[in-house]
Amino acid sequence: MNLIDLRGRQDEPAVRRVLEQSHGSTEAREEACAHDRSGEWTFIGWQEGEEILACAGAEQLTGGTIGIRSIAVAPAWRHRGLGRTLLDSLAGRAGASMVVAETDDDAVGFYRRCGFAIEDAPPKFGRPRYWCVHEISR
Repeated sequence: MNLIDLRGRQDEPAVRRVLEQSHGSTEAREEACAHDRSGEWTFIGWQEGEEILACAGAEQLTGGTIGIRSIAVAPAWRHRGLGRTLLDSLAGRAGASMVVAETDDDAVGFYRRCGFAIEDAPPKFGRPRYWCVHEISR
């Protein structure tokens, strides 16, 4: 398995298959791909052979903070540390002192297991939402 830079590869079918895991609608997936194309996000992933196993995108915010905007792991590869490694890599590449994310019930447990503090956020689309914050000591 290799950690790879996925910038510019968001339209490849192997990448799209994984992105579908984290974006509930075609519109949300297309928006994430547009941010990658524009260079606004860092977009990385795990690859084995030709298969993309996981991917994540982050945006540089202010004051050493990055915002996780997309993270997905293919179902057969979950619970093996790939998502956590992607978070750590994104934070390391950015020299971040804080990582933040907004998520729903489907992923809040992942962030909790990764050591994020969790707070309720306003609901969206009739679903509960959560703010996730992780301070990194360097």
